[in-house]
Amino acid sequence: MKLVQKKCPGCGASLSFNENATKTKCEYCKQEIFIEKETKDHLNGFAEDVYQLSLEEFRQASKIHKISFYGVMIFIAAIFIMAIFSFVFFFKDFNSLFNGQAKDFPMAESSVGNTNTSTENTPLKKDYITEISQINESSLSKLKIDSLNVLNHWTTTLQNPDSSKWEYVGMYLLVSKTDYNELYMVYRRKYTVNNKKVETYGAVSYTNLKLNGETISESLSGFPLAPMKTSDDLKTIYFGYKSNEILFNEEIKPKINKYEVKATTGLFR
Repeated sequence: MKLVQKKCPGCGASLSFNENATKTKCEYCKQEIFIEKETKDHLNGFAEDVYQLSLEEFRQASKIHKISFYGVMIFIAAIFIMAIFSFVFFFKDFNSLFNGQAKDFPMAESSVGNTNTSTENTPLKKDYITEISQINESSLSKLKIDSLNVLNHWTTTLQNPDSSKWEYVGMYLLVSKTDYNELYMVYRRKYTVNNKKVETYGAVSYTNLKLNGETISESLSGFPLAPMKTSDDLKTIYFGYKSNEILFNEEIKPKINKYEVKATTGLFR
């Protein structure tokens, strides 16, 4: 997998990321950067064919677009006029109903005074995961498989031969005051750097996970959080934060004001 080299738009520092990555984070200014691929490089010549349209073809295409636009506007206007006429006739019949033609009909009991408006200002958390205990063994197994695949895909571009496999450590669950949540699957890995054992921590993040009964209802799409590091002699590449505490301070702590943080045993709090 190709490693792309770019400069940070914020501070100008060098960035290294996987060509398939959709976002990365600058190690110097800590700015999170979304990656937009250039259309011309990824459409196998399609964009070039588009650029070769003649001026006359462009004018014809614009004319067709205008005709379609006007047709849609006329259709919307017609529906709007029909809605007005329907409302007028309905209102007329409604008045006649209560002005004498249906006086003997029993009136429904008014519920205005009993209307419960508490939910208008109270965000609902229906179906969203709000507790770690809601993640059963089946869901946890699914999360482990997906997150491990994400980490392995992210870190195999520059594989360190003197490293162990990623080992699952635990999870952080961040629950907001509204419907949203974030889940971080945390992993540990050991490297040999300059003849020394180095233990690093990485994570895979998920957002807005819901439950369908007792299992996770949505397809998983995790994002890797394991920055690439280089040894002092520039000979060894490894991935991840140097400690669980550093991972917590970099990824979890900045969100404490917006989220309630819950963690499994063994993680930094």
